[in-house]
Amino acid sequence: MAAKQRSKAQIPKYPLWITLPYTLFVAVLTPVYWLRYGPGNFLWFSDIALFAVLIALWTGSRLLY
Repeated sequence: MAAKQRSKAQIPKYPLWITLPYTLFVAVLTPVYWLRYGPGNFLWFSDIALFAVLIALWTGSRLLY
């Protein structure tokens, strides 16, 4: 039996009141961390997760469910 495919209409979207402040937070945090700690700081799992959540919020990924 073939797996069911989800159409784009069924992909959950997160509300903008969550997505926009989080995006602003990451947009401010990234250059500050880059200047203060250098690019090597972004190899920590917490920083990788920060960007993964940002991508999941904008794409509507079920990663956050």
